[in-house]
Amino acid sequence: MEKIIMIATILSFLGCKKEKTNFGNYEKPEILEKLESYAKKKLANWENLEFWVDYNHYYSITPIDVIPFAGTGNNGIHFGFLTDFGFVKNLEKAPIVCIAPSYDPPINIVAKDLRQFLSFVAYCEQSSLLADVYENEKAFEFRKNQYLEWQMEEKHIVKRKKTIELLNKDFGIEKDSKIISKIINLKKEREKICSTETSDGMGLILENDEKVSNFEYSKDPQKVKAFLDKSNLNSRLKFYRESTFQYILSDDYDKEIKKLIIEYLEKDGFKRESEIVKNL
Repeated sequence: MEKIIMIATILSFLGCKKEKTNFGNYEKPEILEKLESYAKKKLANWENLEFWVDYNHYYSITPIDVIPFAGTGNNGIHFGFLTDFGFVKNLEKAPIVCIAPSYDPPINIVAKDLRQFLSFVAYCEQSSLLADVYENEKAFEFRKNQYLEWQMEEKHIVKRKKTIELLNKDFGIEKDSKIISKIINLKKEREKICSTETSDGMGLILENDEKVSNFEYSKDPQKVKAFLDKSNLNSRLKFYRESTFQYILSDDYDKEIKKLIIEYLEKDGFKRESEIVKNL
């Protein structure tokens, strides 16, 4: 875990912003397009709740099968749709994950879908609060009060209140105060349907029950290539998911591993994901 913490600290300075990424074959959820439209037309400032719509918020630790949709401006924390490499067919129903490069753990599932994410943000008022792991609602409330203490000026309170009211009136988003219990249950339910565990703690849902072989971590490109050559698709998918957690896929670090991942992602038909890795 010390390795992960060290890498995560480095990654907080290594955001990928070379080129705008896209949604591949996925359609943007209608509510996301509305959030973006309101921001562009200056009908709402989502930064009052500490997030803004951002599709190009990638870090080396962002899982390849996550599609980012929001940044926070706080320690590289960002949010995205977890697709499980195409298992999720509709982003309206995709789980929402939080990637916090300098946190431990750096990746967490925080909502069952975008609407629930927004209902959580409406209650906590600052989206970065979702990056941490809490034992219960009481621990969360304590942290929330600490976090908001420096933003208790009347102007900040009024802006947050108006933005939350707008989410309710125009988006049909109700505040949800049972954040932690629902996240805990969400993680438990996901554990039941995951096909295999992964080192990032999220697990991976696969479309078939073909046996998954584990790769014994190595920085030797020949060993990586040999595994990818001989393994089945399910095993490669697990490797792809774990690659961003085990390696630093930027040009100055595990460069040869990065090239191999791009090559095999393209062979397996994951064009969007290969483009993501190319741009890290």
